[in-house]
Amino acid sequence: MEHIKHAVGCLLIAGLAVPAEPARSAEPDDPAERLDAIVVSASRAGPRDSERLPLSVTIIDRQAIESSPGRTLDELLRTVVGIQLPDLNSTIGFPANPSVSMRGLGLGDNGTRTLVLLDGVPMNGAYFGNVFWNRVPKHNIERIEIIRGASSSVFGAYAMGGTINIVTRRIDDQARFELTGRGGTDATYEAGAFAAGSLADGLRAGLSVDRFDTDGYIPVVREQRGAIDRKAGSALSSASIRLEYEASPEVLLYARGNYLNQNRDGATELSVSHTRTADLTIGLDAALADDQRLQASVFLLDEQFDTDNTSLSVFGSRDAEFVSNRHATPAEDLGASLVWSGWLSAAVPSVAVGIDFRRIEGEDQQTIFRADGSRFLDQDARGQQRSLGIFGELSYRPIEAIELLATVRYDDYRISAGRIVTDGVETRFEDNDFDRFNPRLAARYQLADGVAIRSAWYRGFRAPTLAELYRRFGTSTFVGLPNPQLEPETLSGGEIGLDLRVGPLTSQINLFRNDIDNLVGGVVVAFRPFTLLNANIGEVRSRGIELINSLAIDSHWQFDFGYIYTDAEIIDNLDDPSLIGNRNEGVPRHFGSAALSWRDANWDVTVRGRHLGTRFQDASNETRLSSHTVIDASVAYQVNDRLRLHVAAENLFDNDYVANALGGVGQLGAPLQVLLGATWTY
Repeated sequence: MEHIKHAVGCLLIAGLAVPAEPARSAEPDDPAERLDAIVVSASRAGPRDSERLPLSVTIIDRQAIESSPGRTLDELLRTVVGIQLPDLNSTIGFPANPSVSMRGLGLGDNGTRTLVLLDGVPMNGAYFGNVFWNRVPKHNIERIEIIRGASSSVFGAYAMGGTINIVTRRIDDQARFELTGRGGTDATYEAGAFAAGSLADGLRAGLSVDRFDTDGYIPVVREQRGAIDRKAGSALSSASIRLEYEASPEVLLYARGNYLNQNRDGATELSVSHTRTADLTIGLDAALADDQRLQASVFLLDEQFDTDNTSLSVFGSRDAEFVSNRHATPAEDLGASLVWSGWLSAAVPSVAVGIDFRRIEGEDQQTIFRADGSRFLDQDARGQQRSLGIFGELSYRPIEAIELLATVRYDDYRISAGRIVTDGVETRFEDNDFDRFNPRLAARYQLADGVAIRSAWYRGFRAPTLAELYRRFGTSTFVGLPNPQLEPETLSGGEIGLDLRVGPLTSQINLFRNDIDNLVGGVVVAFRPFTLLNANIGEVRSRGIELINSLAIDSHWQFDFGYIYTDAEIIDNLDDPSLIGNRNEGVPRHFGSAALSWRDANWDVTVRGRHLGTRFQDASNETRLSSHTVIDASVAYQVNDRLRLHVAAENLFDNDYVANALGGVGQLGAPLQVLLGATWTY
């Protein structure tokens, strides 16, 4: 009851006070603002006005990206209501860990339950399902689209919790060149270059190259540090290229490629990791007769993740360690998509049908060592996943004020060739074939100018990753065990929303509920060392309320504020009834964020903050993380048409908070970090 009272109190304050992500008018006068209001990832029928969608949508536009104190992609998302991210950011956290979830679906040792797209192409890793956030540098992002609620009816697996689409910067015939450099605390520096323009008649190109290096900081809490603890430094290089050929005014051919090479120190003397990813997408976008459109694409992701994990030489002492397991994990992800869309009538303004194919295969080659450095055993864990999805979508407008948006998708999924070979002894696992039928029905009714109600009902699913099924690993703090018997997670959920625009205030209020069956979570099976087994932990219910508000105080000032109350708990578990009533892993009951911005022709100043309530890192609720609040700030000054100076401070008041504590060893979130830089544009 106290939690409900607290939530209602915060709701009243938010409703009276104000703002979070700005909701834009349905028909903005400024063409640039009009472009920012378009969202492409909520529908397969083509771009939509975000203000008229019968779904909960947030757009982070180019201006907000430039103004954000956050340096990396995950830091840009950290204050968005409804999104759950690991407290350790992507420059410090283990790269293969679960990366993102939404609305209480869980984020512990398992939990990437949100599909992340890069220009509409899946960005979730092939073997782990994680997101390597550093694949996309901040200065190469045009906007970020966040769609809340299950989108499996649109995109299939991983979209069980929602969708995040990263849209890279546009290229056109006008030549552009940009150089960015920053440096600051922890011996951090980064440099990037972006160039775009026309190469020939109808042929355009864009190129981005980046380098980042930091010594990092020591994440282990001070009172637990030992001789092995070091700064968690990292260095990465990345590049992306994009080619577009306009064969005719109706036909666009394109190719996009991205490359990432990242080395990471694991915050102890011997732990390291190396990540390399390369991806290529080739596509066609053709306008046909009678307002029809055909889109086709093929993508390939090649991924290599290598890591040395360590264990303590003496249990409980951080004065000596040894490399206990070494992993080489190559994986490949191949996909293709074909979508036809068109206009039927005024009552049916859009319809789309399409087919998606995806094949993932990967293996984890592991060598386990004894404390004296001798080899204990070799283990190879591998498998394949193949999915084929057929979908259809239809928008129906019986009158101008009402839209019904229906999508339906059938997925045929196969997990095969699973095996674990231990010192030459092979164990094979049965193939798992299943199918899923996932509908989504959403409706929106414009009651009056500035007032609309929304509702949506949906189903979704997530297949277990190859890592969850087959990969065993260990670190100096805990051991993770795979489970080849895992079944896919399924979700049934819905939401009711209210969109308001009263003068300079826009507000979005959402009530949601999700019921997840067969949720995969970490169950404690041993304490020395702390050991988690991947398991279907039964049924989880997540319900709550979101407030997303924005107040344009005047032409210079804007105040954004958001809050979410989430009640997420295990409500059924036949194998372990003791888990019933436990809170879902990684989910705080209370989360709030706010940002105050001031802008004029030369200055751009932003102060933002976020508050996370207490949460648990495992389904057994053994590892508890306390609440914390973090304030960030940024200031930019436009010297002239070419030069922009900027400074950003994350964790402005250097607040100490524990971001991870699995295995009993606390790891601190990022301390005060200040970066000064400049951007030169030609």
